[in-house]
Amino acid sequence: MESLVEARLDLRLLESTTSFDDYTETGEMASYVKILHSSAYSLEVSASLRLQIKLIFTFDNLVTLSFESEKDKSWQVLPRLLRKTPKLQNLVIKGLLHRVTGRCGDVCPCYHRPKRKGVMIDWRKEKMSCLPYLPLKVLEISGYGGTCREIEQMRFFLGSLQYLELVKIGVQPESDCNKLRSNLMRFPRLSSKCNIQFI
Repeated sequence: MESLVEARLDLRLLESTTSFDDYTETGEMASYVKILHSSAYSLEVSASLRLQIKLIFTFDNLVTLSFESEKDKSWQVLPRLLRKTPKLQNLVIKGLLHRVTGRCGDVCPCYHRPKRKGVMIDWRKEKMSCLPYLPLKVLEISGYGGTCREIEQMRFFLGSLQYLELVKIGVQPESDCNKLRSNLMRFPRLSSKCNIQFI
């Protein structure tokens, strides 16, 4: 397993699953893998399991993380995962839309307002994002359509990632690329080295 460089993760939680022992090997590969591709289902399963990436494991050598995002799947486990990747330089996200939960706001501007003893809480004020501390240099987004949520997500990334050097954006075919480009170029960037490239 020490020679493992690249891994694809597509975990599915079956209704009959009563033990999480079957997922232990997945965690063991964490310290070796350099490139990890994850499905949206894997993020959900990881959040459901108590493989909850409070992780007993650290992705010590992970340089590139690629994952799929879907409207009905959350990013709940993503903050914990990112905190366990001290060498992460490339983040590839296939689609920015995801299910809003109270725990994904660490890496996104989602607004989820759960009640605490009958009082609405603004979770954004209570969270400290892990993004400014990531050594991330390249962010690649595909399937960008310029919806309000996607625009807010991009503003959040650009304003939070201090080591970012390049943002590559793949636009949906039916989108107006010039309009999207002018919108994104206006956003403030935490990194003075950050360039935006449409692909």
